[in-house]
Amino acid sequence: FAKKYGIAVGEVVSPRENGHAATPHDGMGGILHDSGPFSGREVWEVVPEVIDWIEKEGIGKRFVNYHLHDWSVSRQRYWGTPVPMIHCDIDGIIPVPEKDLPVTLPYDVDYQPKGKPPLASNEEWMRVKCPKCGKDAKRDPETLDTFFDSSWYYYRYVDPKFGGGPFDPKEVAKLMPLDIYFGGGEHTLGHTLYARFFTKFFKDLGMVNFSEFALKRIQHGIVLGPDGNKMSKSKGNVINPDDVVKEFGTDAVRVYLSFMMPYNTTGPWSTSAMYGMFKFLKRVWDLQYKVDGKEKNDKPSTINHELSPKDLFYMNTTIKKVEEDIASTKFNTAVAEIMKWLNHLESKESISEKEFKTLLLILAPFAPHVTEELWQLDKVSGSNEGEVDFKSIHQEAWPVIDESMLTADEVTMVIQVNGKLRASINVGNKTAASQEEIEKLALENDKVKLWTEGKEILKKIFVPKKLINFVVR
Repeated sequence: FAKKYGIAVGEVVSPRENGHAATPHDGMGGILHDSGPFSGREVWEVVPEVIDWIEKEGIGKRFVNYHLHDWSVSRQRYWGTPVPMIHCDIDGIIPVPEKDLPVTLPYDVDYQPKGKPPLASNEEWMRVKCPKCGKDAKRDPETLDTFFDSSWYYYRYVDPKFGGGPFDPKEVAKLMPLDIYFGGGEHTLGHTLYARFFTKFFKDLGMVNFSEFALKRIQHGIVLGPDGNKMSKSKGNVINPDDVVKEFGTDAVRVYLSFMMPYNTTGPWSTSAMYGMFKFLKRVWDLQYKVDGKEKNDKPSTINHELSPKDLFYMNTTIKKVEEDIASTKFNTAVAEIMKWLNHLESKESISEKEFKTLLLILAPFAPHVTEELWQLDKVSGSNEGEVDFKSIHQEAWPVIDESMLTADEVTMVIQVNGKLRASINVGNKTAASQEEIEKLALENDKVKLWTEGKEILKKIFVPKKLINFVVR
């Protein structure tokens, strides 16, 4: 048709040959020439105008070609939702009137395969009057695919007692769209895609005012067997979570699953690592004996529990890191940060009640049971004379971050000689010392002197607040 209508099939010149940058559409880059009024222009830019010209000339028509197949929503099986349609020889396929919904499954059916759906075996249930002409008709004998129901049932969960429709639009508007939708790879097509279809369908009907049911989707990883292979009965590498819970407790399993790997990756199960999580929670439990200066022998301590700048720095940076990691689904690094703070708390002779309470609050999402029990203890709940405050830890507010305490007063600088670690020193952070002052402190260090005295310093490599390296011979 190009010859007939006087337009040559233009040669697309490579962007690289002409020095042009990549175009917005992959595979559509280049400059047209010998193409009539479209010559000299980018391919991706001119395509809509070419289509308009083709339609104007009557030699073609614009249409969208969707690479999707029809979705077969019916199944020839008993379980599921009956297809709410009525088949009439006169009026064709008619929807079941709203007043007659829902259509419930009959109990008297023949489940044996006989070339027809089980529902068709109950002739009494199948017989019905046509809502339009009133003559004899039949119900649809098939049930809807379970994906059909799971693609929208979460709307119903918002108010399952609502009687004015499939869901309450006002309540849905308060809670949806979802912030995050967690799902596995098997749900990428079968559920996520269909759920998006339903949401767009509801929007077209004016039932919701959003186009996507979830703002973000996160795909979880897979826990492999101890041998590194996918768990399978045939391989004998299946870990039964019930057995592990009996041995280590629910919280230990929860913390391990959070800590073992990033949420969206894959990793093997490790029983030895489970022991580590059990010991970690045992350490948290034992930490209660350091609260208010009381050791296991209940002897009071004279230690002053006013928190030092270092203590406040540890506490506030831990709260901030755990808060950010939970929000970004980095549960493994959140648990690691709590472990790091626990090491610091254990290194002290005693800890304040505020430190212990804060530790329990940020650990609660990962270990809800042990933190709840510790929270109810007298020394934590703040009750008097044996009275117990039964307000759950999970009803408490998240700890507030003191932004002024997110910068440490001191930082530890590494001292190297010829690239090898020889010592470390603490220097001021908020009022950083000069390079000359730090060099002097480093060279006065006894450990560093062993490697530098009597030698020529050829070079000094200085990274502020991190390290200083002396190159000597």
